[in-house]
Amino acid sequence: MRNKKINENGWLLIAIVIGSFFNSFMSSSLNIAMPAINAEYGVGVAQVAWISTSFLLASAIGLLLAGWMADRYGRRKIFLVGNAIFGFVSLLIVIVPGFYPAVVLRFVQGLGSAMIMASAPALIASAFETSRRGFVLGIQTTFTYIGLSLAPLLGGLLTQVLGWKSLFVFNP
Repeated sequence: MRNKKINENGWLLIAIVIGSFFNSFMSSSLNIAMPAINAEYGVGVAQVAWISTSFLLASAIGLLLAGWMADRYGRRKIFLVGNAIFGFVSLLIVIVPGFYPAVVLRFVQGLGSAMIMASAPALIASAFETSRRGFVLGIQTTFTYIGLSLAPLLGGLLTQVLGWKSLFVFNP
């Protein structure tokens, strides 16, 4: 009986785990690519830092608002919209030329990230029975930290072999 609820919500857990992994991977892997971004755009170290800073700033600003939106409009809807924004902006960054548009797009991507971060644990809490909730939250947290841990290695490899924009191509 205990595993029944996990089996029923297995696809939800998979979606949350994938979203958590790529969210943390993207937020961290781009730091390795900063020299390559600076080499392409030649804007200087202080300006290149805005690629990461704009993402983190938007994530921090948007987190409380995204939590409120998830409570008001539905956790699932906000989670899906956040993932759609995150993925769509990843594709835009690959094709939009110029450094400053990339900074603005990273800000928008950070807002999508906030929507994912605010709604994922709430989705887990509402979809899984109390006795299994800690286990499932542990799975989600594990994949978040796997994304953070693999980001320097995989991000560096992708940047070296395929260029820094490949980080956004391999991000669903």
